Amino acid sequence: MGHRKLSYNLIASLLIATSACLQLVNIGKWSFWFDESFTAMLIEYSPLELISRTASDVHPPLYYLVLKAWSVVFGSSDIALRSFSVLMTTAALGVCWLLLRRMFKPRIAILSLVLAVFNPFVIRYAQEARMYAMASLAIASSIWLLVKICSLPKKDRSIKWWLLYVISVAAMAYIHYFAVLAVIPQILYLAWTEASKSKTNILEGALKIGRFWISSYVAAFVL
Repeated sequence: MGHRKLSYNLIASLLIATSACLQLVNIGKWSFWFDESFTAMLIEYSPLELISRTASDVHPPLYYLVLKAWSVVFGSSDIALRSFSVLMTTAALGVCWLLLRRMFKPRIAILSLVLAVFNPFVIRYAQEARMYAMASLAIASSIWLLVKICSLPKKDRSIKWWLLYVISVAAMAYIHYFAVLAVIPQILYLAWTEASKSKTNILEGALKIGRFWISSYVAAFVL
């Protein structure tokens, strides 16, 4: 069993590495288009000015702030800025593998990962100096944390797990406003889990969602 688990992890690692290679192919073939040029322009401002300017834009500031720090180390060329999205996408696929491995049988998890790795939309947005790849990582992380916490006995749901989940949900809102919509299926999952335990319908299950989760969403909203 241990060898089989190791082989599945090895296959997943090779798939994720393949995805990173596919993302890097032709990453600098085209110059920035309008939205990417806006990104490059915005990160030239000081952090306070950057936050002020994003307040009047349609996207929140976290991605731009992190990318600004990235550009200090790696530069602000087309490839340098786009490579941050490659890193975020590769990390998101890694988190997706952890999630799939936890929720499904290994073969189903591997098949699902294959579909994600070779998805042209995944590759396309990994080659763009915009916030979508980072938002994908935040969403994937929040879902993994939710499923992980649900698998723990209630006595083991420590403040550490609560904080990690709250931060992941709040981060989604600071990366892309629409990313917050990913909370809806998470709440439905919690309702379905509670309904399955008590053998009731999903509406009654939603009413049984505990204080741990309610306080998590309230805290994320406050942040």
